[in-house]
Amino acid sequence: YYVGTTGIDSFVTLQFTSDFQEKDIVFGGDKKLVKIIDEIQELFPLNKGITIQSECPIGLIGDDIEAVSRAKAKEYGKTIVPVRCEGFRGVSQSLGHHIANDAIRDWVFD
Repeated sequence: YYVGTTGIDSFVTLQFTSDFQEKDIVFGGDKKLVKIIDEIQELFPLNKGITIQSECPIGLIGDDIEAVSRAKAKEYGKTIVPVRCEGFRGVSQSLGHHIANDAIRDWVFD
């Protein structure tokens, strides 16, 4: 349960999207990811952490969501977990669960 400074009073997890466009595929989406993390921090400064889920375009162009996550986690002193969950990684939802669990193990627990 959380209450943000913008008046958000909710029991649900908030989800954001970077609105990835064709130009981001050509020029890379790292700058857009940095911007959305900054916006989340500005709008919801009481957040306990952020997860980043990449989808197919990110995996295909090879954006470094791990490097962005490390830099922003250090800047804000919060846990930011990158999860490489592009749809082409497997044929079942089960693999996505394993990927997410591995990411939490690797990025949250020392």
